[in-house]
Amino acid sequence: MTALTPILAELTWQRDGISPGQHEALVTGPAPAGVMLNIQGVPVAAQIAASCLIHPEPGDSVLAAAAQSVWVIAVLRRAATTPPRLQAGPDLVIGVPDGTVSIEGASLTLSARSATVLVDELLHIGQSVTAHLAGLKTVAGLIETFAKRVMLTTRRSQRVVEETDELRAGDINHQAARAMHLQADCAFITGGTAIRMDAGQIHMG
Repeated sequence: MTALTPILAELTWQRDGISPGQHEALVTGPAPAGVMLNIQGVPVAAQIAASCLIHPEPGDSVLAAAAQSVWVIAVLRRAATTPPRLQAGPDLVIGVPDGTVSIEGASLTLSARSATVLVDELLHIGQSVTAHLAGLKTVAGLIETFAKRVMLTTRRSQRVVEETDELRAGDINHQAARAMHLQADCAFITGGTAIRMDAGQIHMG
């Protein structure tokens, strides 16, 4: 197939006996402006209609409309075993002003260089969430976490609290492998039953 084949196919489809109207065609390969079709044994260059969101692949059976030019308006049967590729561009807006958008399936993969999600309320119900991130920044007026168990593993941890930091627990166990430093203008340690300090050396004052 030469570079002129799609151009010649687009110019000669009418004189090759293909009548205007809708035809079932077979996708044979890509073309500069769309895909190459086989309509009744005639190679035809066709553009992909904006309403055909599933991108035609070689071997697919499609519905083509012939008028001034040929357009692929729907994919009838797919030959590929790979998942269908939805294509719309350069931008796509899905608008449901007074309804609900539902996406159902066993698996969902979203791939984009940049994504923006604007929602008033977000509810996630699931078994687990796993995120692999290079950086995470959260800006919120209030964060509440309810969990049976919270486990954090990090190389460094730094927390800055401008006003009050309050902790209530049944038992507290802090262990430092090297040193522990507590500093305050006024420090109070109150024990209801006993206070025990045990060390090789104790310096007070």
